[in-house]
Amino acid sequence: MKKKTFDKLIQKPLRFHHQDIHEELDEIKDSLDAIKNTMKLDFNNEQWRLIFTAVRRYQFEKTILDSNDYWQCSEILDELFDLAYTQRREQPT
Repeated sequence: MKKKTFDKLIQKPLRFHHQDIHEELDEIKDSLDAIKNTMKLDFNNEQWRLIFTAVRRYQFEKTILDSNDYWQCSEILDELFDLAYTQRREQPT
């Protein structure tokens, strides 16, 4: 059997297998997103504030300013802020 013919026989099943892996990964990501969304409903404001404070403290004490870890913490804190401080926003006078 020629190498070219042999390569064609192998490539088709590998391509489908690769596609199956990506489909499974997408399903796993969707499942994780669903879990994250349900978890958001289970915490009260006080618990969100504790989580927010823990991430902020980690950011200050454990990460280097302007590093990737620092900015990842900032993104997390941006998402958590509205969940943690919904009732305590200053009202306009």
